[in-house]
Amino acid sequence: MVLHTDPSLMPAGREGWLAWNYGKVAADGATRCFVTYYLNQLQDFTAEQDYFVTLDPPRPVAPEAVIAEFDYTHPVIDMALRGRQSVIHGANEGTRVKLAGSYFHSKELGPDLIGSHEAAFSAGAEAAGRLIGELS
Repeated sequence: MVLHTDPSLMPAGREGWLAWNYGKVAADGATRCFVTYYLNQLQDFTAEQDYFVTLDPPRPVAPEAVIAEFDYTHPVIDMALRGRQSVIHGANEGTRVKLAGSYFHSKELGPDLIGSHEAAFSAGAEAAGRLIGELS
């Protein structure tokens, strides 16, 4: 993941810039797909400078435009993780530290959404609710 200011990874016409922009290019004999988030729109920035986050850039971003680079991976959903879903929410019982994230499933939607944004949001809301309840 690259946080940068290089607009060359955006659609050619600025009128096509959306919060999430998907690209596909031929590189090294293969098709490379990538996504560039236009942070000014996505986060409602009012900055004069345009800011972008590109996942899996198909070529190096102009070095002078790079603000930061981070390595991320998506969670691996295997049968062992799926098996722990019956007890994972118990990790937040009786402790001051509450855990949340995409490794938790949404209690309302079930364990089929392990690893999703919805699961992470649901786990965060559940953890915050538990914490508020315990502090009240």
